[in-house]
Amino acid sequence: MKRTSILLTVAAAAVAASTLGVVAKERGGPDFSTLDLDGNGELTQTELQNAAQARFDAADTDGNGALSQAELEARGSERAKTRAARMIEHLDANEDGELSREEMSEGRKGGRRGGRDLGRMFERIDADGSGTITQAEFDEARENFRGKRGKRGDKPAAD
Repeated sequence: MKRTSILLTVAAAAVAASTLGVVAKERGGPDFSTLDLDGNGELTQTELQNAAQARFDAADTDGNGALSQAELEARGSERAKTRAARMIEHLDANEDGELSREEMSEGRKGGRRGGRDLGRMFERIDADGSGTITQAEFDEARENFRGKRGKRGDKPAAD
């Protein structure tokens, strides 16, 4: 029972974090109007809890009130498929259904920059502007990245 409560709490926190703003929509999370069940233009904690319970219930395919490894893997697989489809939709400039190295590095279709700009990233990490990245700069960039991931509700990467 304690384990179920912990899982529900984690699921609720994840849903609450993923439902705020454009980030939730970009990640495929529910939009505001879906969460605002009474349509009053405001989200209550109860509405967020109901959304969390619905997402948990959808993942709990055997209905036993707990998420098994297989259920979590299935949910992760669904999310990976959605993410892959979204990447192709946004980056596949020649619309051949595949992403080339050039499409990945150039960014979004229609000329909007959205891909990873390695030059700009290098310049940001190279804090002293020396044209090289020291171990200290590398470590600082990694910690900054981990900190930003943590703020979004993601678990920081393990060493």
